[in-house]
Amino acid sequence: MVAHMGAVQFVWPCNIDATVEVVNTQSNRMCVLRVYNDLNSLLFINVYMPCESSDVACDEFCTVLAQVKSIVEQYSESELIFGGDFNVDFDRVSTHSDILNQFCTVNNIFPVDRYELSNVDYTYNFCMQRFSTIDHFIVSHSN
Repeated sequence: MVAHMGAVQFVWPCNIDATVEVVNTQSNRMCVLRVYNDLNSLLFINVYMPCESSDVACDEFCTVLAQVKSIVEQYSESELIFGGDFNVDFDRVSTHSDILNQFCTVNNIFPVDRYELSNVDYTYNFCMQRFSTIDHFIVSHSN
């Protein structure tokens, strides 16, 4: 089975032992699935965020995060797996990385590459000259 919206999509097996609900977002920058059964409820959000290039891009970045927050609140019983191309490298100083860091802190969610066992070198390179981690997974904070 496939769900897609704009530049993002999900693919899952048709024989999955759970109910898969496609959540309507009205956004071409994200696709959302809720996958649940009697034991678990997971909320998958896949995004393709704008590059940091202008005030308009920053507004769109913030709008997508506001939509994500609203969806997460709507499905608060679900564990969150939020991933995609954020066009943000947490190791670089930028407006979008500051906004995403603040979003994670305020919403008690955690970028996976900050876990102790993570060892991602980079997810993007430009002519093997510049290297960045712009693809991320962010999850519900676990103790």
